Amino acid sequence: AVVKLRSEGKLYVEDGGTLEAEGTEADSVVFTSIKDDAVGGDTNGDGSESTPSKGDWHRIHFLEGGEGTLDHTIVRYGGGAVTPYDPRKHMLVLQGSSPTVVNSRIARSGRDGIYVSGREDQSATPTIEGNRFEENGSEGLRIADAGGMVQDNVFVGNGRAVYVSQSENQASPAPTIVGNTGSGNGTNGIRWRGDLAGPETVWSVNEGLPHVLQSYGSRVPDSTTLTVEAGAVVKLRSEGKLYVEDGGTLEA
Repeated sequence: AVVKLRSEGKLYVEDGGTLEAEGTEADSVVFTSIKDDAVGGDTNGDGSESTPSKGDWHRIHFLEGGEGTLDHTIVRYGGGAVTPYDPRKHMLVLQGSSPTVVNSRIARSGRDGIYVSGREDQSATPTIEGNRFEENGSEGLRIADAGGMVQDNVFVGNGRAVYVSQSENQASPAPTIVGNTGSGNGTNGIRWRGDLAGPETVWSVNEGLPHVLQSYGSRVPDSTTLTVEAGAVVKLRSEGKLYVEDGGTLEA
């Protein structure tokens, strides 16, 4: 099936609601721009006058308690702003929710391809596995105060590949990020920021995507262990730093 969205198009999956978009390898489900004639034909009836571009529509937004699965699904040309100054230019938002996104293509968002968010009282632990993140304007994947399984994905041509900001008080455990690969991104790496989530954060091997520490640094707080696995690479920018605080542990 093909779903097309206009310039302010958006889909909310609310508490108790479920979105099941399950295609096959030969026949994907597609969420795309009304201007995208490559699938579903010339829906807006203007011939070749309009062509799809990043940010053509808003987002698919899983709210807290929303559930679902995207499997063999293509999501592209979203990530537009609600207003000119709206920071929520994310194409697929998982807010305090834990849907499954597998075997799918997340492409050409105006900003982040997928944005996962939690907080102290809101857990988010989605499964994001076997997907291709391609040509998204900012991060292919952004995780903020959330966890989940991020495995065997490919990041190509994004503004940056992966960004993770963490808090020691977040409700979700640290995300597991392993077996992913990347090339041609503005930053080919997994950027970390903030207080690493306990009881343990593990930095695993991701070919072509080293772990990157920014100038603002990361902290290993009390009762938290940072484990850097054999073969993993950590790179630091010019003012990059890692603090291991009283009661914190670094195992490399």
